[in-house]
Amino acid sequence: LLSEHATRPALDRIALLRATLFNVLVGNADAHGKNFGLLHGNEPVGRAGVQLAPLYDLLSTLVYPDLSRRYAMKIGRAREFADVKPDDWTLFAERAGLSPAQVRRELGALAQKLPRALAETIDGSASDASDDARAMLGTALEDTTVRCEIAARHARVRAGA
Repeated sequence: LLSEHATRPALDRIALLRATLFNVLVGNADAHGKNFGLLHGNEPVGRAGVQLAPLYDLLSTLVYPDLSRRYAMKIGRAREFADVKPDDWTLFAERAGLSPAQVRRELGALAQKLPRALAETIDGSASDASDDARAMLGTALEDTTVRCEIAARHARVRAGA
């Protein structure tokens, strides 16, 4: 859809890839197609055409023990992060019309940056939070850090290796 209709398809495809990787790494199992949107026309994109909308509904569903860990959309053949293998990223890339090398590069870069960025965000905003909220944020950070460590290893594996 983006390739055919977006004003800047390459930029929007990278943005959508990064959003998907972010959702996987933070443990947002509820990231489904209706959580992504397109903007059309002159407002608010500032020009005619179609563009990926700003992201919304970003959260870690892992901090809610009663919610499923099953992804709304697969990563390769996997429905849960525990089942994602390096080859699943290759299959994901192929299905998305992206190069596996590009997906591995973006995955590795985000996996390296995300734990620190999340920790800094939590440190800067949790001072007034309740004990329960701080515990939930700590759990989100721990889970995300583990996922990022695994994803970084996946990113270093070449397709088919």
